[in-house]
Amino acid sequence: MREYERAFVAVPLAGEFVLATRDRLVDPILDTVEFRELLIKDSYLPCLDSMEPLRLRRIEQQGKDTLYEFSVKTGVKPDREEIRWVPKRALVFGGLDIYKTRGEWDVGECVQHIDRVALPCDGGTVETFGYIMEIEGPRAAVNAFVPPEGWLEVTTDPRYGAYTLASKGWPT
Repeated sequence: MREYERAFVAVPLAGEFVLATRDRLVDPILDTVEFRELLIKDSYLPCLDSMEPLRLRRIEQQGKDTLYEFSVKTGVKPDREEIRWVPKRALVFGGLDIYKTRGEWDVGECVQHIDRVALPCDGGTVETFGYIMEIEGPRAAVNAFVPPEGWLEVTTDPRYGAYTLASKGWPT
């Protein structure tokens, strides 16, 4: 499946984004938006230097069965290929982990989401490091998106890719 997306480090103007209820996102920039809350754990299995990492994603959403999927992404943002397949049963493998609490909503032809990114730290704790907003959809609609003032576009910055965040941590 082809995907076209842009990514931004989301910078709240006053305080943190707040997941006010299970289906409403309240923050000082976006005001109030109806959204779907997803709890995501991505585990990456590093491959040879010339290959993209294999991702096992676990997605939990209230009122739905937990979904597991494998995927590999090839190419470079913003326009790349994603190959996905769903295993017949739940799987777990040791890898490099990243946790995301995602607020996701539809905007016209596009899907936008804000991820609260959390990474494992020393001692087994998981800490939030920042927020990344992505918009995905048709090229013209995605390119027409204007982010709020102060947000940093990181679409082509490899430091903010999920695998890099899982393997190297949040950029400083």
